[in-house]
Amino acid sequence: MSIKFICPKCQKAFTVRDEQAGKKAKCPCGTILSVPLKTSITDENFVTVEGSKNSFSESFLMVLIGSCAIIWFISFVCGAVLTKPDLGMITSQIKQIEEDTYQTKSEIEQLKKQIVEFEKANASIVCNEFKLVTKATDSTLNLSVNTDLPDNAVVMVSVSRSYLEKGNSDTYSVDYFSEKSTIGKWKSEHSISIASEDWKTALRAKQEKMSRLGLGFDVASISDKITVGMTVPINQPDPKFGNQNSKLTGKVVRTTGLRVIEDEVEISYPLENESHADPKY
Repeated sequence: MSIKFICPKCQKAFTVRDEQAGKKAKCPCGTILSVPLKTSITDENFVTVEGSKNSFSESFLMVLIGSCAIIWFISFVCGAVLTKPDLGMITSQIKQIEEDTYQTKSEIEQLKKQIVEFEKANASIVCNEFKLVTKATDSTLNLSVNTDLPDNAVVMVSVSRSYLEKGNSDTYSVDYFSEKSTIGKWKSEHSISIASEDWKTALRAKQEKMSRLGLGFDVASISDKITVGMTVPINQPDPKFGNQNSKLTGKVVRTTGLRVIEDEVEISYPLENESHADPKY
């Protein structure tokens, strides 16, 4: 014989031997049971309880699966809603990026302007070459200059012949040519007239002018040489030269007195038909 009974809590059915009657037993659900002295349920009821237990387990499993399915579906729907693109937000982000880009471009342009201004303020001119090139042929002087100065540098150019006055030891000169221009012009060769008659005419005009002022003079002697000179003066319009050429540097820049660059060439070229016996022309 065997004793059959069920757990009043979880409805689990048990079958034990008769000798277990009256003893304590522990159900898997944790409930402490006392084994009855005799079977408390019939075979029919026992089967029904087991069947009920199985039905309960199956029902619970189905509920659990259904609940999981519902939770997954809700999560899917919510996730889709949360991750749905927000056109307004995207547009706002694009606008912000454009504004940031414009701001960055503006800052870059401002920096470029500052760099240009800095370079202007700290720019200087360096000149290591300044050499006149001359050639006198017949009554013409061909003149140019080899230099590394910028083309916009202002220069004073003169071609003259000197003379001495009677009763005066000082030397004076009369120009064949005198011009203020830019160095760019003289980097290529130019022709200047050095005809003797042109110089004599200029000398007579000077004598007449000085005579009207009460400072007339007679010529004692005339030089056999023509002097060609070119000077970079201290007043330059280009700010890179600085005030009075303060930013002008290089091997050919005068380091004492006025900060200028100059070159001078003397060409042996006697005046035609010169007459010292009659110094007035």
